Amino acid sequence: MRRFIVPIIICMVLSMELYAQKSSSGSTNTPFSKLDYEAIVDNISKHQDNPQLLFKYINAFTKKAKKENDTLQLIRSYSFAIFYSKLEEHKIKFADSIISISNKPAYRSNFINAYYLRGIAYYNMNSYDKALEDFLKVKKLNSNQDFDYELDLQADYNIGIIKNRIGEYEASVKLFKKAYNYYVQEEDAVYALNILPSIVDAYINLKKTDSSSHYNNLLIKKIDTVANKDLFSYYLLNEGAIDLQKKEYISSIHNINKAIPYLNTIEDYHNLQFCYYYLGANYSYLNNEEAAINNLKKMDSMFIKINDVHPNTRKGYELLINYHKKNKDETNELVYVNRLLGIDSVLTKNYKRLSKTMFKEYDTPKLLVEKERIINTINDKNQISKKYLSTAAIVLIILVIVVIYYFNENKKNKRKFESLFNKNKDIENTPIQIKSDDTINLNINSDVIDDILLKLETFEKNNDFINSNLTLNSLAKDFETNSKYLSKIVNHYKNKNFSNYLNDLRIDYAVHKLQHENVFRNYTIKAIGNEVGFNSAESFSKAFHKSTGLKPSFFLRQLNK
Repeated sequence: MRRFIVPIIICMVLSMELYAQKSSSGSTNTPFSKLDYEAIVDNISKHQDNPQLLFKYINAFTKKAKKENDTLQLIRSYSFAIFYSKLEEHKIKFADSIISISNKPAYRSNFINAYYLRGIAYYNMNSYDKALEDFLKVKKLNSNQDFDYELDLQADYNIGIIKNRIGEYEASVKLFKKAYNYYVQEEDAVYALNILPSIVDAYINLKKTDSSSHYNNLLIKKIDTVANKDLFSYYLLNEGAIDLQKKEYISSIHNINKAIPYLNTIEDYHNLQFCYYYLGANYSYLNNEEAAINNLKKMDSMFIKINDVHPNTRKGYELLINYHKKNKDETNELVYVNRLLGIDSVLTKNYKRLSKTMFKEYDTPKLLVEKERIINTINDKNQISKKYLSTAAIVLIILVIVVIYYFNENKKNKRKFESLFNKNKDIENTPIQIKSDDTINLNINSDVIDDILLKLETFEKNNDFINSNLTLNSLAKDFETNSKYLSKIVNHYKNKNFSNYLNDLRIDYAVHKLQHENVFRNYTIKAIGNEVGFNSAESFSKAFHKSTGLKPSFFLRQLNK
């Protein structure tokens, strides 16, 4: 489910309303430019049911604050605009405005809250990566001596919402329960109740029916089903999901059908998507294929409305494809194959770090082959020429060859990774013995050779090679020798030129850090390269591939499995 509580917004608005109640009542006939702040706020409060007039007063508030160069009042005007704006894009714009003017000690709480509000707006626009960035920003900014525990708790709660969407259920339920326990202790029933559906949802995803039933029953005991229609609808939806897991299909259908009317009234298309998916699954288990397909098509209609799909409902499209495939309805099968390809594109965009364990019967390569097969079948029925069919067959063969090549390359890369992973990067540097003919071949005094080799050993042990400004000349200067001697000795004793010697040290160091430091794995390719001495992501990637035979992105993916 998509559930958010927004106490920061509520607190801001309550403070505004209290301020308005103290103000004098300004006449609506008075020109906007003549009204003082209290009168404008009073009129904003009075005209909440008239958006056009409401925003005229908000705009008047903004113009007055700008004219008087009053930062605090300008922040208040933008906060009103965020609260009353219907479009998330507008909320983001006004939050950006607060951020741009409030990065000063006097307005620090407004500055941090603006990131929080913007994060919620990004989430509601399905920009989950940007939402996560803003919530993490809130936690970072809120870590000084003026630490606001409740704000930190809210950031954690919303991070939990995102974690729950990408399959990190255990982590999300801990964050939800932390927030719930806090509000129970504070005797704040409104916020506590709003968190309960999220806890239930996480336990449903974990398939822990005892826990999900416990918290869902706790919710229904504490709410008035008439006054809390939204929470009652979420209770019914979650109860239906729990019944489905218990294989109590008739009870599940009954509860979900009771939830749908109110969710339709408030246009909660995201949760309606779940309703129709669960109904489709229930009827499928009851072998009522017609009812199952009708509800799955309704699920698809919700996706068309919002262009967003939860990963947990993806299975519904596989059921639709299999149904039309079984009935040899290639036209509709192609419709849902294309839809699933589009959905996977949305999931890739919205969930860059989507759970690796999510089951997919139709992965993208298979879908593309399936799409080609359906097109060929339709074309065959329409008596397309043999020349076109042979061309399509060649394309399909090429596609199969490419897929086979890709998987073979992937296997090779995995073998390389395992070899690299198991290789001991902590080899102790043993002193290199100078042979009697070395001084003759190199035409360098043996004492000089010995001194440079000793300094190279110290250079490697201290990881001095991660200095991105390091050159042959600068290192020779540090060693108090000349670059010609240093180059000859590196070539002779390290069996590589100075550039390759330096790059290999840096790559070995990067591999070691990635193996042993989890935080380092979260860096971008460019950041990792910079940390070990490379000036660009491109130069690091080339050196990494040359040294290991792998791309750094592949190495990271394998480490994170």
